[in-house]
Amino acid sequence: MNLKNLKIKSKTLKKLQQKLKGVKVIIFDENCIIGRRLFVAIDQCLHHAFPQNHNILFRSCSVLFFGDFGQLSPVLDLLIYALDARPNDSLSEAGYVIYT
Repeated sequence: MNLKNLKIKSKTLKKLQQKLKGVKVIIFDENCIIGRRLFVAIDQCLHHAFPQNHNILFRSCSVLFFGDFGQLSPVLDLLIYALDARPNDSLSEAGYVIYT
């Protein structure tokens, strides 16, 4: 996965914008399976849905994560709070920066 693959087609984008219109809080349950790369993908999807807030993480939506951080690990990704680094994986590093 890279940031270039996170582009949303216009028809899908309009549907996403309609569904998220007025949303102020996004709640994720089972947060333990959300890795660094998925974390960035969520932020990028919100970036496309709310372009007017392009300089704000998660585009001014409050994001709440629930679950047991130690229960499961993300598949093929690092935990968002892991201190490990992956050389040449800018998407993973971006996820850690967003988390911190």
